[in-house]
Amino acid sequence: MATPWSSVAQVKQVIADCLNQDITKLATKWARILDAGDGTGALYDAAGDCVRILLSKGYTIGQINAWDERFTYNSDIAAHLALVKGGAAQSYDQTTIDKLDRRKMLENSAGIMINGELVTPESDPGGSIGVGRIDLTASRITMDTVL
Repeated sequence: MATPWSSVAQVKQVIADCLNQDITKLATKWARILDAGDGTGALYDAAGDCVRILLSKGYTIGQINAWDERFTYNSDIAAHLALVKGGAAQSYDQTTIDKLDRRKMLENSAGIMINGELVTPESDPGGSIGVGRIDLTASRITMDTVL
C-alpha cells in the first residue's frame, strides 16, 4: 500500500470546495472515508493508483517521490474517490466531481515534472539502483583486475 503524500485536512478542503461548503461544516464521514485508520481509505487508494500508473510507465519510486505534482494528484484523486464513495455524485454536479479524477490524465501524460524539469522514464540518466538479478557471466574479476 502506498503512503499518501497529502493529508486528510488537505483533501477535506478539496471536498469542501467542490461541495461549496465551509470545511468546518463537513460531515465527519469524509475523514473516515479518506482514512479509515488502518492504512486504507481513499487517500491511500489514490496514492496507490498514482504509484501503480507511474511504475507501469517505467518510473522509479525515487522519481515518483520527487514528482512535483504528487500532492495535487493525490489530493484530487482521493477527493474524487471519496465523493463517489460518500454519495456526493448523486446530489452534486457529476462533471465537477469527474474533473478531480486525474488518473487518465496521468496515464496519458508525456512525462512528469521533477524540480521543474520534464522527466520521462527514458530520460533517466541511469546510475540508479533497480531490482532484479545481476548477470555477471561476462565479468571476471581477479586479483589482477584494475578497478
